[in-house]
Amino acid sequence: MSKTKEEKRAYVKEWYEKNKEKIAEWKAKWYEKNKEKIIKKHTAYKKEYDKTPNGIRSRTISNWKTKCLTPPEGYTLHELYDEIYLPCEKCMVCGKAFKSRNCKVADHNHDIVEHNFRQVLCSKCNNRDSWKKHSEWV
Repeated sequence: MSKTKEEKRAYVKEWYEKNKEKIAEWKAKWYEKNKEKIIKKHTAYKKEYDKTPNGIRSRTISNWKTKCLTPPEGYTLHELYDEIYLPCEKCMVCGKAFKSRNCKVADHNHDIVEHNFRQVLCSKCNNRDSWKKHSEWV
């Protein structure tokens, strides 16, 4: 006599509950045995993913979070990236086009916590801070 789906599900669930420790041991042993292969595979995947538009977006937003950058009122960090940062092709102070992705910087005010994003700058303007003398840019 064959079991119904519900009976099979109940049996598997019961077996899993009884054997949690064994399963954890098996998983730990398997991981130790395959650790190098797993790390190599993950590293290779991450390198490729980081080059994709979604990977770049994810890493940029993650960096902003670690630097405590917060978006303008009414925006999320993802909207800030998609609607302001990504389409911006020129520095909002000197007006020069960005030479590479690494030259583009999301400037923010370190003195305030909420809504501290100011503008998208080239790395030179961000390092100089001479633009702060002009009140319309702050």
